[in-house]
Amino acid sequence: MKTLERRLIDTLRHEAEGLPYEEAAHTLSLGESTRRRLLRPGLAAPAAVVAVLLLAAPLIWLSLERGGGELTNANPSISQPTTAETSQTAATTTPAIVPVFTGLLGSVIAQLPEGFDPEEAVPLLTQEGTPEEIATEYLETRLPIVEAGVVRVEEHDGFTMVQWAWGRLLDPNYQGGDDGFQGWLVLRPIPRGFEVVAATTDGVDLSDLSLREGAVRGVIESNSGQFIGADVLNLDSLPVDTAPHPDGNFPDAATLWGTAGASEPPLTLDVPISEPVIIRVNQVGGTFLSISEVILGQVNNDSDGAVVEDGPVEELVKEGEEPLAWGTAGESPWVLVGWHLNEPDKPTLACTGVRPVTDEDWCTTPGELVYSQAFVVGDGGVIVLRTQPGVSQIQVESELGLNVLEVYGEADGYPPTAVLATAGTPIAGWLTPLGEDREKLSEPIPFSFTEYIKTPPGG
Repeated sequence: MKTLERRLIDTLRHEAEGLPYEEAAHTLSLGESTRRRLLRPGLAAPAAVVAVLLLAAPLIWLSLERGGGELTNANPSISQPTTAETSQTAATTTPAIVPVFTGLLGSVIAQLPEGFDPEEAVPLLTQEGTPEEIATEYLETRLPIVEAGVVRVEEHDGFTMVQWAWGRLLDPNYQGGDDGFQGWLVLRPIPRGFEVVAATTDGVDLSDLSLREGAVRGVIESNSGQFIGADVLNLDSLPVDTAPHPDGNFPDAATLWGTAGASEPPLTLDVPISEPVIIRVNQVGGTFLSISEVILGQVNNDSDGAVVEDGPVEELVKEGEEPLAWGTAGESPWVLVGWHLNEPDKPTLACTGVRPVTDEDWCTTPGELVYSQAFVVGDGGVIVLRTQPGVSQIQVESELGLNVLEVYGEADGYPPTAVLATAGTPIAGWLTPLGEDREKLSEPIPFSFTEYIKTPPGG
C-alpha cells in the first residue's frame, strides 16, 4: 500500500504531466550542471501553476514534518568498479527528501522504490562512451539471452534516458514469436561517459519498496503476470547475509536468482540489511525477460572516486602502491594495486596484486590468455584474473550469474588484471576475454576452484 506522501507525489506528477508545453519544460543540457534540482514543473499558464502549488503544499508540509537526512553523493570514478566498499551502518529510519521530477523522467522514477533520488544514487555501471554503448553493455550483462537493444535516447532534466526493448517491441520483424518487454535506463552524465543509476521495465512497479528501519520492505507489482524473481545484494553482487533464499529460488539453476523472493505478482519483500544494497528484479520465463534495478543507501566513498582517507580500503594500500580498483568480498574489503619492483642491476618491473593478499603479486603477463587464481579475503574470497594486453573485459559465467569484469592496469603500464569477488565457496564456470569493442577474443575458457589460497597476514 502506498504512503500518503507517495500518493501526493504521484498526484503532483500526474497534474504536472498534463501541463502545456511539457516538451519545452525545464531541461538542462549536458553542458549545464548535472546535479541541479528541478524547482518548478516547467512553463505553464499561471492558473495551472497555482493548482500545482496547491497540490504540492501538503507534500511540502509532510516532508518538513517528517524530516530525514539526505543520502551522500558518492559516485565511483570511471576507473573504479561499482562494487565499491560498503558502509555497514544501519539503514536510515526515515527517507530522504528527494526532488520532484516531471515528464518522462518523473514517470520512470515513479516506478522505483520510495526515496530513490537519481541525483544522489550510487551507479550500477560507470563507463566512458556514448549512451548507446553504455546501455548496450549494461543490457548484455542483465539480459544476456533475449538480445535487448536501444530504441531511442532522450535528454530530460540533466539526465539521459535510454529506452530499451527486445522482441517485436525492438524489431517488428522479430521472428522469435514474442512481443518482448521494454523499459528505460536512467543515465547520469560524467566527464567522457555516463553512469547508469536505474533500470525499469514498463509495468513493473517497485514504488512500494522502501529502505527503512534496517530492512528493505514492500510489495512488487507487475501487470504482465510473469513470474518475478527479486534479489537484495551487497555491492559485490552477492546476496545479503539475511537473504531468505541464499541458494536461489531454484538451487539447481545455472544462475543464482530469486534470493530475496520469487513468485507470481504481487511479490512481498522483507529483508533486513545493512546499507547500501542493490535491488534487482527480473521477470522470468525460461530466462530473464526484463530488468528493474537500483542501488539504495550510502557508499563510503568521496565524490571524486578516490579511496576514502582512513577507511578500510586505504589501510590495505602500502606505500608505493597505486589503487586501481576496489570492492568487498562478503563483508571484507579488497583493493587491486599496481606497484613497481626495483632490484639492483635489474630492470624495473611493473606489478599488480590484490590486498590483503600478500606474496602473490604478478609482474609479467601470463603465458596463456587468462590465468586465474583464488584467494581468501576475510570472510569472502576473490578470483584474480591475469590476462594479456588487448583484453578490455572478461565475461564470467558461473553460479554468481553472468558478470562482465573490467580489466585494469594496462593503461598505467601494469599487467592487465581483473577481480571477481565471491563468498569464498567453491565456484566453477567459463571465462571469455573481450576486446575493446566487446568482441570475443577466444572461445569460453573453463575454470574451477574448490579451495581458496590462504596467505598469512603480512606475508
